[in-house]
Formats: sequence, C-alpha cells, structure tokens
Amino acid sequence: MRREHSSGAMKKAWSWMIAVLALVLGVLTPGRAYAAVAYTQPPDPAGGKYKSSWYPPDGLDGDEYVWDSFTIASNTAVTEVRWRGAYAYGLADNIEAPVIEFKVSIWPSNSTGFEPNVAGQPLVKYYSGDRCGESYVTTIGGIKYYDYAFTLPSPFQATGGVKYWVQIEASQGINGWGWPPDWSIAKGTGGNGAHFRKVTGGNYASISGDCAFTLMSSDAQTYHIGAGASPANAGTIQGEGDYPVNTVATLLANANTGWGFVNWTENSQQVSTNWRYDFTVTRDRTLVANFVPAYTITTASYPRFGGTTNGGGVYNQGSSVTVTAAPRLGFDFVGWTVYGNTVSTSISYTFNAASSIPVVAQFVNTARSVTFDTDSGSPPPMATMTATPFSTTKNGLTASYHSPDGMSAFSVQSDATIHWITQFHMQDQYLFPNSVYRNDLQIDFSRRLSGVSLDFATVEMESWADVESPLEVRAYLDSTGNPPVAVVQSRGTYGGTTYPEGVIELASASPFNIITITVAPNPFFTNNFLLDNVTAAYVCVADFTGDGFVNGDDYDAFAGVFDAADPAADINADGFVNGDDYDFFAEAFDAGC
Repeated sequence: MRREHSSGAMKKAWSWMIAVLALVLGVLTPGRAYAAVAYTQPPDPAGGKYKSSWYPPDGLDGDEYVWDSFTIASNTAVTEVRWRGAYAYGLADNIEAPVIEFKVSIWPSNSTGFEPNVAGQPLVKYYSGDRCGESYVTTIGGIKYYDYAFTLPSPFQATGGVKYWVQIEASQGINGWGWPPDWSIAKGTGGNGAHFRKVTGGNYASISGDCAFTLMSSDAQTYHIGAGASPANAGTIQGEGDYPVNTVATLLANANTGWGFVNWTENSQQVSTNWRYDFTVTRDRTLVANFVPAYTITTASYPRFGGTTNGGGVYNQGSSVTVTAAPRLGFDFVGWTVYGNTVSTSISYTFNAASSIPVVAQFVNTARSVTFDTDSGSPPPMATMTATPFSTTKNGLTASYHSPDGMSAFSVQSDATIHWITQFHMQDQYLFPNSVYRNDLQIDFSRRLSGVSLDFATVEMESWADVESPLEVRAYLDSTGNPPVAVVQSRGTYGGTTYPEGVIELASASPFNIITITVAPNPFFTNNFLLDNVTAAYVCVADFTGDGFVNGDDYDAFAGVFDAADPAADINADGFVNGDDYDFFAEAFDAGC
C-alpha cells in the first residue's frame, strides 16, 4: 500500500517538495503552458537505477524492463509523463549505444491489485520516435543522469482512486563492449517502496524500490466528453472524461463477445465509422458507440498440409465475407464445406455473415502426386521404432530416407513420444533429429519428380535469434555428385509453436529424383529440423503431349521427335537420343504413365 502522511506538517512539506520539483522539471524540460503536477515520485538524491530497456526488433534474453504503480486521488487527464534515467554502462562521456526511442505505456492492475496485468494489453501505448528530449542533469557515483519528457498524443483519463502502472522502456542497441541494452530508469522516492519488473530469462517479479517519474496534467479550461454503448451490454468505452481545450480526445469502442462495432453517433448523426475516434476538444460532447450482433467465421484446410486459407475473422451480422483457398504444390482445391456439407466449389467463396461457422477448404492430391505424411505407407513408419535409413511406398512411389551424417540421424516420433513440442503441421508422427549436432537428410525417390513440398520446423536453440534460420532443399537427378537442378530456401515463423514452422515448395522444369534437406549456414548455430508431409509431384513420361492422358497421341508425338533425333526425345536425360529413350518411353506407356 502507498504511504499515508498523518500530520499536517508533513502534508505541507510534501506539497512544497512537489511545487519545487515542478519548478525544477519545468527548467530541465521544455516548458508547456498550464502544466501542473498530477502525481510524482521524485528522484532519489542518493542515485540508483533500474534497468528498463530492450534490443530491437525482438529483444534479447537479457532484456529487463519495469513497471511502477500510481494512484491519483480524483479523476485527472494526464497530459505528459516525465522521468529520469541513466546508462548503466555509459561510463563518463562514452555512451556507445544511445536510446533510439522510448515506449511509454500505462497498464491496469491484474485481479490481485498488486501487479500490472502483463498477461493482457496496456490501456495506452505510445512510441516516442525520438529520445524524448534527453537532457543531462547530474552525476552521482560516476553515473550521469538525464531527464526526459513525453507529451501524450491524447490525455490519459485516470479515474480517481484506481491503481495504474506506468512503463517506460528504452529501445537501444548493443554497445561496443558487447553489453546488452543498459538504459535504466532512476530510483525514486515517495511511492510504496516497490515496483514490478521483467527480469533476465523472461520471469516477472516484484522488486523493492520506487522509480522516478512525474505525471503532468493541465490547468487549461476543460470540456467533458461523455460516451456510451448501444445496446448497453454490447461493448465498453474507453476515454470518457474532462479534456483540456484543444487537446486530442481518443475514444475507444471495445466490442464484447458476440457483438461488432458499427459507428459513432452524436445526436443520432454519424460522426465516425472507426472504433477509435480521435478529435480535437473544443466543447462538451456526448457520443454513442453503436454495435450489432457479430459472428466468428473460421477457416481451415483439410488435410491441414493441403493448402492455406484466408478470410476468417469476426464479421457484423449481414456483412459480406469472402474466403479464399490456395492449394500447395501437389494438391488441387475441391471445395468449401461447412459442417461436412459442400457450400461452394469456387476457390473464392463469398457469403453474408448470419452465424458463427467453420468453413473448411478441401484439398486432394493431384493425379500425379503422393504425400508421405510419416503416418502411412508400406511398410508404415512407426513412432520410436523407425529410424533412418528406411523406405516406404505409397501409390507406387517409393521414398527412401537416409542421412549422410549418420545411420540413424532421424527417427519417427509423435505427439505422444515428444509431448513437449507443439507444432501446427507436425500432426501425429513426424521426423525428429536424434542428435544436437548437424543433421542432413536425403530422400531418394523411385520416379522422377517435377516438384516437391514439405513442412518443416527449425530447432532454434537461441531464443534471442533475430531471424529464424533458413532451411535449404536441393534437387538432383540420379546422383548428388551431379549439379543440382534446383535449390530453394525458406524460413519458418513462430505462431504459437515451439519452433518456427514453415513450408518449402520446389518446382523444377528439369526432372529430379533426389532431394537433400539441411539447415543453411546461420549465425545462431541452428543445425536441426523437424520434417513432415513430403509431397512429391512425379513426372508422367508417357504423357508426352502433357494433356493429362496417356494414349496414341502421346506415342505418335514421341515417335515424331525420336525419328527426327530431336533433343526432346532424350527422356532419360543422358544427353543422347537412342534406343534407351525408346525403351524408357515404351515401358512408361505400357504402365499407363
């Protein structure tokens, strides 16, 4: 709890300190008309600091940042935040990694009331885009301290008696000493003697000590901005309150589950269709946020690895919804189903939202493709019992898996055997690396292919890696000693998965029957990957005309180019047109492909 001062003398002394601080801060930072102190935790004269910085764009394991609480006695429009800070490693004048910008945000408390609700979202969040007027003020214990100020784009309406949390976090690079970001907010006084912080490793904890910050309001004339929801239970409104004249008011209309925002009205007249309504305050106003029933449209693919879908989301009742499907290499789109019933065979399906429904895109393998999903085949791979090298056959195509790096570099595992891994496309069984060292995989196919696609996840051991590691697939004809006919790389992305997951598609005008898969060189020492759903699109040699059928037209077309010794008749790709090509074609023709 925050300290209470019982004596009138102490209250007068504290009021005097605030007045002096307001004067000092007014000198240290650019002056603004009508500025008044709404809340303050002055800097500790003895110094001290708490690290609150991170490394863009996605942080390091060593990043730390803090929150500190405040409560204002009465409803107040906070217009500006001021604070003091220092560089922990910025010795003397040698600051090698200055702040790029600050993130200034205000958070609600969680259900306990003793911590910020870091599992949710801040009430307001702003990026300064600059160093917030960084200005040297003093040196304590060899550390230079600086003052900063940030004017909120829109005043924050603080409700009297409610505990909020302010977070000031610097965006910063790594200095020449190799140290991670080191900007720190100064230690303060006058608070409840504690703050909250994210510490190294991603943990959170309450820590003793106050942070030095001041919240400013305005003495300018104010107007009241009121707002409500219609229907009243359809949503909640943020931003109501008294705003200083000529400041920007920001009203937010947040729809409750099952409702969708339509517009803002004033005196029954529409003034905005944006759920966030910003306007300059020049008079009292009363706004209404209007809502209608809304429905959740979800999209999915079946099988999950057959392709991708777009268009799902929350839609207001009666609004138009368009969902689209994109088949992966080796698959054809069949149609859309809702609860198992076909509703459209168009790859782009448009309808009006009338209820919450799941819309599923159905995909099937093309006539000349086979998917090795690690769950089926002959013999079927078996979790914990099947390891490289092994072969499996589906629909007349055989895939032989082995690794140049070891006899059993990969094994077949499942959700049950590796229960701590969560991957979207690694359904049921998948290939898992048996070693932390580099693992390459080679797959030999019994027929020539024109393309291949697969699902993968790179095993990132360094969570601070800024860019996910690339997986590389190379395609060869007959031998890896030959030059590759095609090479492709792809990076996965995190999406609620243990490791970044992605898809590789490789299509080649030249046939191939071997692929190698490896993690390409990367700065984060990633060597391993998971693999599933290898789809092979094979070449039908006998369909010489490419019309999708094997008949006399193909035989006549091949005979014509063969008799003319046309290079197109070199279907075994050995560089010669001879009887071997004729025998190769005749065998495929007799087999129907």
